Amino acid sequence: MINEVLLYKWKIKFYFNKRNNRMLRNITSLFLCLFLFSCSDLQNAAKSIEKVNENQDLIINKLNALDKKIALLDKKVQQGAAANKPNKKNDKPKADPNKIYDIAEAGSIVLGNPDAKVSIVKWTDYQ
Repeated sequence: MINEVLLYKWKIKFYFNKRNNRMLRNITSLFLCLFLFSCSDLQNAAKSIEKVNENQDLIINKLNALDKKIALLDKKVQQGAAANKPNKKNDKPKADPNKIYDIAEAGSIVLGNPDAKVSIVKWTDYQ
């Protein structure tokens, strides 16, 4: 009976060892296949990376050109703003406080003496 139990345990061990070996071979072959297929994809990936780098260089060159144009336009705008500054001189004629303005009072309502030296005129506009 003891021999049978030992023999049975040995068969179980052998079965699991055999099963583990088979599983190990399957996993190894799977990884080997993945590695071989990935090597061919590496060449395609390298070509794709080169294309991306070329496109990046083109984009960077265009951005640099745009930066230069913007800087040039900024300089021109600043020069134009400096040239178009308004004169600080006030060319408007100033009111003369000593000038006498003659306002016709014909038909106007006058409060106080109509022959006074100073008249205050009240004016309204109804539209």
